[in-house]
Amino acid sequence: MKKWSSIPFGFALALAGPGEALAQDQPPVVLPVELFLCNYIGGNDIDDLNAVNDDYNEWADANGLNSITSLVLTPNFHSDELEFDVIGMDIWESGAAMGSGIAQMMAPGSPIPDYEEVVDCPAHRMFALVGIKPPQDEGDRRDSSGALSAWTFHGRF
Repeated sequence: MKKWSSIPFGFALALAGPGEALAQDQPPVVLPVELFLCNYIGGNDIDDLNAVNDDYNEWADANGLNSITSLVLTPNFHSDELEFDVIGMDIWESGAAMGSGIAQMMAPGSPIPDYEEVVDCPAHRMFALVGIKPPQDEGDRRDSSGALSAWTFHGRF
C-alpha cells in the first residue's frame, strides 16, 4: 500500500518541476549602479551636501530625469580605516537610461558642478544590482521618511 500512496506525490512533484524551471528561465533584473566615494571639502558637512541635493532634485524634476534613484550613504561608525566621509549612490532604470541621464547631467545648466564645491570624489565605481530577495508584502514600500525600500527601485522588484 505504501508503494501506491507515493505515486500521487511523485506525480504532483513531476508536474511542479517544469513550472519551477519555467519561472527560472526569466533573466534577472539588472540595474546599473554608480558609487561616488567622497570627502567633504573644507568645513562642509552633510547639511551643505543636502542643500546641493535639494537643488539637484528640483532640477531633475523640472527636467524629467525620472529614471534614477539617488541615495547618500553615511557611515555609522568612524575609524582610521574609513577612507571616505560619504558615498553617493545612483541606481538607474537601465543602461540606456543611464547613458541619456548622464548626458543630461553633464549638459550646461545642470547643478552637478555645485557638488564640486562641497565634496571631492576621487573614486567612482560602477556595479550591477541584481535583486535576490524581494519584500513579501504587497503594500506601499516606503519607510517613515518616504524613502523607497532598496528592493523597489523603479518598480522592478
